[in-house]
Amino acid sequence: MPSRVALALCVLALLAAPVAAGTVASGSSAVPEVGAVGTHGAHVTVGNQAVSDGTVVVETLSTAAPGFVVLRADDDGDPGDPVGHSAVPAGQFQTDVPVRVDADVWEGWTGNRTLRAMVHHDDGDGTFDPDEDRSMADRESAAETAFELGRTDGRADRVLARVSGSHQLRDGRLTVRRVDLSAAGYVVATSVDGDRVVGSRALAAGTHENVTVALNESFLADRRQRFRVRLVAYRDDGDGT
Repeated sequence: MPSRVALALCVLALLAAPVAAGTVASGSSAVPEVGAVGTHGAHVTVGNQAVSDGTVVVETLSTAAPGFVVLRADDDGDPGDPVGHSAVPAGQFQTDVPVRVDADVWEGWTGNRTLRAMVHHDDGDGTFDPDEDRSMADRESAAETAFELGRTDGRADRVLARVSGSHQLRDGRLTVRRVDLSAAGYVVATSVDGDRVVGSRALAAGTHENVTVALNESFLADRRQRFRVRLVAYRDDGDGT
């Protein structure tokens, strides 16, 4: 049986389903066109992950003006001290942006900790200063998100699936942009509440791109227009099932 990784790794994927009669027939591949999410304003998304080298992968990121994505400690639900940052160009929707946790912080990292990723405005000098480069989250709630970061002995565990707009189903399959596993395991699609497994795929340890996961026909038959599923990474407990 698969065992959940020490850190719950999950994201919500917005899917566009075929709309003919509101159901999906077996083998159907017709999907509606879905407009992309605009890059106006600032937003950041980061999923829970476990890494060996202190590199956090920010899943999606955009800002209308030049700035920085900043990792901050969590101070009882509020942003704490900065622990890492990276520059962000203006007006670009970006995916899979690496941001390193500061070496002195990562050196003493143990267990799972909550961090906050925030978009900050650049005051014009191109250098991040927490006192001068204001947080965009004061005006835009999407410019801040909390996530859990753990430490592994090797490689990483993460699921990167968010896109600009909606995923397009092809023959009842969704495509996950990237899955990282530190050991052999599975990527599993469940209902949003997690009560129902609706698809899964076994994967070897390593980095996998454009991973397709077939969703159960019985689940798809009840979907209309757009819907969400939860994607979770599991490590295999050794029995291969």
